Amino acid sequence: MWLELGIILLTLLFVLHYKKVKELPPGPFSLPIIGTVGLWSNGGGAKGSAVFNPEYFGYKDWYTLFIGNLNYVILNDYKLNKDLFSREEFSGREKSWWAANIRGINGRNLGIITSDGANWTTQRRFALKQLRDLGFGKKNLDDVMVEEVDEVIDTMLKTTDGKVEINSTFNTAIINVLWQIVASKRFDAKDKDTKTIMNTINHMVSAGFAVKSFLPTFLAKILPLDATDNGFIFLKKIMYNLIQEHLGTLDPDNPRDFIDVYLKQVSQDPVNFDVEQLMLCCVDFFLAGSETTSTSLAWSVMYMTLNPEAQEKVQKEIDELLGQRAPTIGNVQLCLTS
Repeated sequence: MWLELGIILLTLLFVLHYKKVKELPPGPFSLPIIGTVGLWSNGGGAKGSAVFNPEYFGYKDWYTLFIGNLNYVILNDYKLNKDLFSREEFSGREKSWWAANIRGINGRNLGIITSDGANWTTQRRFALKQLRDLGFGKKNLDDVMVEEVDEVIDTMLKTTDGKVEINSTFNTAIINVLWQIVASKRFDAKDKDTKTIMNTINHMVSAGFAVKSFLPTFLAKILPLDATDNGFIFLKKIMYNLIQEHLGTLDPDNPRDFIDVYLKQVSQDPVNFDVEQLMLCCVDFFLAGSETTSTSLAWSVMYMTLNPEAQEKVQKEIDELLGQRAPTIGNVQLCLTS
């Protein structure tokens, strides 16, 4: 009896799975529950193979991958990407227990990166306006950026053997530029707490996708916390403490930074703005402001190291445009190689 029930259940799983497969763009071989077999058989899990595996290049414009029972459509065509992501119906975000409780708080998708709909529009619009009003992307940040660049260069020059490992070299400097606007705070790259924060971010990024975000709720709840989970919990705690510090010294008539402005808005519009939203907005700023830009800079350094002709072109442009003076935001528009 149990054997017959097992066979019926297994057959039903296969029928439902392949019915879904037929309704989606073609893709590599997949199984119910397991998903696309190739993602797990290459030793790297789903971490990078989902996009970069040469086996999948033959599907051209788009193809479907399954991670567990969840299906993902990978788009390879630039025009198609541009068209779809300009539409409101394609701006949705993942709805999972992990996104709402580990990355989010108390069952809510919060912040900017993982929210959608009216909440996303409200948080994004407010954040952009306030950051611009506080000076982000404007000339009054020139001195801050130059100070951070000088700090990075001094650290590089202090190496005894003349060798510099470009790993997390730029993280602290990049986050400091944004963080002086967000929280009136500057991190010391040599400080133990700063190193812990940056190492946590590096571990979160290198860990790839959060496995629990692809699992059913009952299973995600009982599995132990991994590096990505602990990383988000750690960052949320840091942001909470930072916000509490601001609450203790807040002067609504003289806001110092983004956190002050947001807290003032909480008192005026508690329906759309609250401390938990602010916590996740700060986490989003921290992650987006450090790792992505730092990786781009590290890649640029590697590219110029491997291609000396590109390095010479950049150096020539710097000499012609700047000479010995420090750069400003206005110079970016003049740079041909940027």
